Amino acid sequence: IFFFWTKFCKLPEFPKKILVIRFDHAGDMVMTTPLVRALKEQFSEAKISVLCRPFVTDLVDTNKNVGEVYSFEPPWFSRGESMGWLSTLSFLLNLRKQNFDIIIEPHADPRNIFAAFLAGGFRVGFGVRGFGFLLNKVLNYDASAHQIKKNLAFAQFLGAKCSEKLSVVLS
Repeated sequence: IFFFWTKFCKLPEFPKKILVIRFDHAGDMVMTTPLVRALKEQFSEAKISVLCRPFVTDLVDTNKNVGEVYSFEPPWFSRGESMGWLSTLSFLLNLRKQNFDIIIEPHADPRNIFAAFLAGGFRVGFGVRGFGFLLNKVLNYDASAHQIKKNLAFAQFLGAKCSEKLSVVLS
């Protein structure tokens, strides 16, 4: 009830800054590259940023479609050292100052959705495992679809043409 207003926010027509949150592993990041490419093709003037864990930044740093990479180890996925909960909150609230127009969270993890909420912007995600009320737009989740197709659902929602071709450059 407290977050009903999130559904009334309007999707930015010409976004200047888009953030994709991907806190999983390297394979998940690789399968997110078609989404990033589709976003850059649709919104060529927009700066596409990725928020990920430190050990996958090498996969994203070399991607020509990514303008900026933010990385940190969220405490909810950490198997070792993380920033801690207070530092995580501070980091995400500082990320809010970047004024992202659209934030995409394709993992459907409630903790990631909360991170997107703290980072601000128009938030798009699946919300099938909870916290969907924090999203401005909840997309239909097809559990039988391949992960690349699930990721591309966000690009299709935003009107982008999609190709499943991966975009990975290793240094």
